[in-house]
Amino acid sequence: SSGQYTIPIKAMVCSVGLDDGTPLENGQITDKYDWRLLFGNVYGQYAVRFNGHIMFHSVPYMATTKDSLKEGQYNLLGQPASQGCIRLSVIDAKWIYDNCDRGTKVEVYDSADPGPLGKPVSIQIDPNSIYKGWDPTDPDPANPWNMAG
Repeated sequence: SSGQYTIPIKAMVCSVGLDDGTPLENGQITDKYDWRLLFGNVYGQYAVRFNGHIMFHSVPYMATTKDSLKEGQYNLLGQPASQGCIRLSVIDAKWIYDNCDRGTKVEVYDSADPGPLGKPVSIQIDPNSIYKGWDPTDPDPANPWNMAG
């Protein structure tokens, strides 16, 4: 009612820009993409632009196919790894894509306080796994992690 964020809903593991590459600025969501070409000739799934060239998006993929995830980059979630965007697991990027409309305000800040929901733990992908090209959180029914049980 006061116009301030008062009820936390979801905590997400993310990677921000290397060398303070993510601007600590306010913005608002302006564009959404199922897939978006990113810096380095890779692709992000569920990309949501909120500050010029800065976006929320999945960890990079080599192509616009769900089985081409760069698993080494996925295993960096929770530490700086991007050129400035905020990288997320697919399920978290999709949550923002599905639940935050254009015009939604975004505030990027730096704090050691994990907030009332705490800091979530990242999932690691075994580089020897036959499923390593898929994000284990992707809700797609074809995701082999879902069928591996």
